[in-house]
Amino acid sequence: EKISIICASFITINMFYGFIASTMSLFVKWSDDMVGILLRKLYRHGPKIIGWEGASLPQICVRMTYHGNVDFWTENWEDCEKIYQVKEEAALRICKPIINAILACFLFFATRSLIRSCVSKRRDKDMVKTYMAFNTLVGQWKRAYDES
Repeated sequence: EKISIICASFITINMFYGFIASTMSLFVKWSDDMVGILLRKLYRHGPKIIGWEGASLPQICVRMTYHGNVDFWTENWEDCEKIYQVKEEAALRICKPIINAILACFLFFATRSLIRSCVSKRRDKDMVKTYMAFNTLVGQWKRAYDES
């Protein structure tokens, strides 16, 4: 009987760690995709301090390189695209980890708050509903990850 309890505990722990690992990898994949898309849009169309204000690619190349004019970069479109992509990737390499760290902290504190509310003696019905919704989202993320 003790062996069956130990085996059941071991299986439960393995399932929990598998769930955590799959959830984390799904979160990383999702955040990388979503944050990348949002940051690319912000870099291209964002305000001057962080982006190019939706300028055309030749205009961006003129401002980046201080070489030629719009006609020159229109003729050398492929070179302009390469230069822009390099600059965009550099900006994403700086911004992505910062945004991902902020999202991870938010997720950590939200989860910690949900767990604390569920463990407390008096249960807040709204918090329990939020926790159930969170579990539903995690289940959907896991199913989406398993299908891909």
